[in-house]
Amino acid sequence: MREEVFYKYRGLDNFEFFADIILNKRLYAAQFQTLNDPMEGHYYYSMNEDNEKNIDKWVKDFFNQKQKHRICSLSKDDNNMLMWSHYANSHRGVCIGVTVEDSLDIIHSGPVTYLDDLPTLQYHSTPQEVLMKKLKAWNYEREHRVISTDQFVKISVKEIIFGSRCTSVHKKIVRAIVEKYSPEIILKN
Repeated sequence: MREEVFYKYRGLDNFEFFADIILNKRLYAAQFQTLNDPMEGHYYYSMNEDNEKNIDKWVKDFFNQKQKHRICSLSKDDNNMLMWSHYANSHRGVCIGVTVEDSLDIIHSGPVTYLDDLPTLQYHSTPQEVLMKKLKAWNYEREHRVISTDQFVKISVKEIIFGSRCTSVHKKIVRAIVEKYSPEIILKN
């Protein structure tokens, strides 16, 4: 079976982060509260009478569990105008095609479910049930998430697509790095 390729849109203004992806074959996985969606990780909860007395402890425990989960956000789409604008410095960056390597640190990997409202959780819900859901306003991202306990997710870089406004200087530097350290990566304009 063919490995599925997902895409990470990146600006090149913090070039060291791009170089880290290529040289160390890894992507950063952020804590949910640092992501750009202010409603990330928020939810409603539904309790019955038996569980109500434990609600404070449950909410605290659930938050602590969520804190241990880190999110690596990818897209299924390699040519999304809004993604280029929002995450690749207005088309000046790159879109990196990757496959995710198997790892014991990965708790869950899959497509995000987009909802009209915040998710409603039951007493025995898991953090990934919340972290795999977002409001429909974000559905243009076509997001695939990797939830991990590690700060980095191991990947194989398959291709790099240059943004339409990527400078010739950045293209030259990226080409030199790829040729020297990862010549198997396909470069596309």
